[in-house]
Amino acid sequence: MIGQAADAGVRYVSLEFLKLPIESRSGIIDEISEIIGYSLRDYYEAKGMFQVGPDVTLGTPHKLAFLREARAFASKLSVSVGAGDTELIHLSDGAGCCNGSSLFLHDSNVFDANFTGILKERRKDGLFSFDDLKKKWSPTRPVSTYLMTDSRLKSRVQGLTEWQSLMAQRWEKGRSVYSPLFFAGVTDSGQRDAEGRTIYRYESPV
Repeated sequence: MIGQAADAGVRYVSLEFLKLPIESRSGIIDEISEIIGYSLRDYYEAKGMFQVGPDVTLGTPHKLAFLREARAFASKLSVSVGAGDTELIHLSDGAGCCNGSSLFLHDSNVFDANFTGILKERRKDGLFSFDDLKKKWSPTRPVSTYLMTDSRLKSRVQGLTEWQSLMAQRWEKGRSVYSPLFFAGVTDSGQRDAEGRTIYRYESPV
């Protein structure tokens, strides 16, 4: 498909693995399984699936193996690649999410005061701390009105914007799965900063 896209003049593709709903009332998963000749759910279980919100997805090692191969193939065709799976977004080409915006929208600014923004600057292995996020621009006005109730900030951290406080709340994981450790290549360095927050280590998985 990437080859066909390149022949048609496409210069950027986003790749994301199918997520299966934990509960499927429509029976669509069974229909797909019948068409392809094997059980999708059994296949996912064999590949180390895990839950993300209301869905299950394939294990990260399996996704990484495919992404490496797809990127190498696409690169030969001068096609850039975006990784749509959340834990792989930082492996996308360009500074944007998985849409290539920074590569094609010239004179634009990508919001990067988030975990993927930090990781995209760590193309090479290295340590990173919460200070790296604090150095980036973030909105000074409240952002809670744009978030679902269960995603909103529980308590503001003194000296931080509401957005930075939200990131600080997730820095040590807490209730959210989306801490730095969720992203491929990130591990706990065992070190702590002056505020007692974890300093993480990033080793590129691709």
